[in-house]
Amino acid sequence: MASPDFNIWYKSFNESFLYINERSNIKNDWLNYSEVLKTEHKDSIIKPINKNFYKLCPPPELVSIKDNIITLCQNNFAEIFLLKKQNSLNLNATEKIHMRQFYLSKENKTKVADCFDYVYRWAMPWFIDEDEIDIEILPVTDSPFYFYNFQYKSKKNTEKQIDPLMLFFKFKNVGSHMIDNECGRIKRNQPAYFIKFSCSDIIVEKVKEFYGKN
Repeated sequence: MASPDFNIWYKSFNESFLYINERSNIKNDWLNYSEVLKTEHKDSIIKPINKNFYKLCPPPELVSIKDNIITLCQNNFAEIFLLKKQNSLNLNATEKIHMRQFYLSKENKTKVADCFDYVYRWAMPWFIDEDEIDIEILPVTDSPFYFYNFQYKSKKNTEKQIDPLMLFFKFKNVGSHMIDNECGRIKRNQPAYFIKFSCSDIIVEKVKEFYGKN
């Protein structure tokens, strides 16, 4: 493992989740997917990507199952603090956890009303462990985050360590999370984004089993 660099988060705009965390003095067993296979989720269709997220980040919530279309909602699992930069819609954003939920980027995205300008990357903490399901990421209206629409195909994991998908998003500059015009505090368990997909009856039953639904 590379020597620890506790400032790596601030210097990384395109680097992968694993690249950043391997240099942040994260223990191997907290990054290794093999640790997940020692938990009650070893045979689940929905799994955390590593031991850290298994311990700290609850799985996405089940929103609905209708006509074989499943909608889940992922929440944030740690508080996030926002501070607007002087004379700018950009901001400083931070969280008090070692393995972070979100990361810097230099991505340019379309402007969105009621959002700070800066675009961040979000590491997806849980994934659908099944091949060839078309999945769509959608924003949540009543949320302190704005996630850009994204589509991808799921795949079963065969890797020792998972480099998760990184989703682009912005922080909203209006809402109950804003203490004033320049300072915000996003509490734990706020809705971040929807995960929506159409699937077979077999997959529906696996999802119901995961959530303990009949």
